[in-house]
Amino acid sequence: MNVSAIVVSHGSAADVAALLPALEPQVDELVVIANVPGSAPAGVQAVENARPLGYAANLNLGLTRTTGEAVLAVNPDTRPEPGAIAILRDFMAAHARCGVAGPRLVYPDGTLQPSRRRFPTVTGTIVRRTPVRLLVRQRRHYHLDEPAPTEPVQCDWMLGGFLLLRRAMHDELHGFDEGYRLYGEDIDLQYRALRAGWERWYVPGAVVEHAHQAVTDKHWFTRRTLWHWAGIVRFVRRHPARLRALWARSRSSTALPAATRRTTTQTPLGMRRGAPRWRSPSARRFRPAQACSISPAATRTWRSRCSPVGCATAASTAARR
Repeated sequence: MNVSAIVVSHGSAADVAALLPALEPQVDELVVIANVPGSAPAGVQAVENARPLGYAANLNLGLTRTTGEAVLAVNPDTRPEPGAIAILRDFMAAHARCGVAGPRLVYPDGTLQPSRRRFPTVTGTIVRRTPVRLLVRQRRHYHLDEPAPTEPVQCDWMLGGFLLLRRAMHDELHGFDEGYRLYGEDIDLQYRALRAGWERWYVPGAVVEHAHQAVTDKHWFTRRTLWHWAGIVRFVRRHPARLRALWARSRSSTALPAATRRTTTQTPLGMRRGAPRWRSPSARRFRPAQACSISPAATRTWRSRCSPVGCATAASTAARR
């Protein structure tokens, strides 16, 4: 399995210069895309965009310029350790339905970066994208209460800073959604991969350093914040069934005592499958035939002939019969 790497640079020439010595020896093909002038180091051949494109559009462009069976989407602020890409490639080659393979990302100081995540939920998104995140840590979303895996495990999605993608999966899904400018395209692609039956694997044996600026986590309101919210809105619009399922679930669960609530796994935004259908008694529609022991025929007659004023009297009479 040949591996092609795509590096998208938006004014990150210094990061690209530091990345290439670690990346280039590990791949079979390399394409650097300069999204704006001055994004590629001197002496490095790059695809120069006539105008800036979104990250998803740049990745799709890179895929048209490469031929590898596996394609590596690489952020300029990453540094793969020796052999990391070979580990990801060999794992993908050995698992026919592995559409996405991600490494263990670490910060420059060596601490683990929570790149393996659950699909977003309504409440979790509100917490993470507002000042509430200073008070509520999304431990479940980031798998923080679980031991760090030492063997490959399947997951919902992984941070898009360094991902190995199977070209066959990418082609089947028609690539990244170019409607995402900068944030959300990695979640969307992996969510669609899930629905199409492709697996997403976290492979901790492959280690990659990632600076991860996390600008939207440090500043409350910037244009990147707007791009992030635009990505959230687009995801919900593309996968509305998930939002409806979560809303129904929240209404039913809040009406129940904690001891009687049904325990379910949170369903990702957009996915109808697996959403709980059980509802609390208070949420059920009122059915006169059940509540008053009226026969179905009497109920139909009562509904069709009774005026609003005489409904209570008719129901009482039918019940005595």
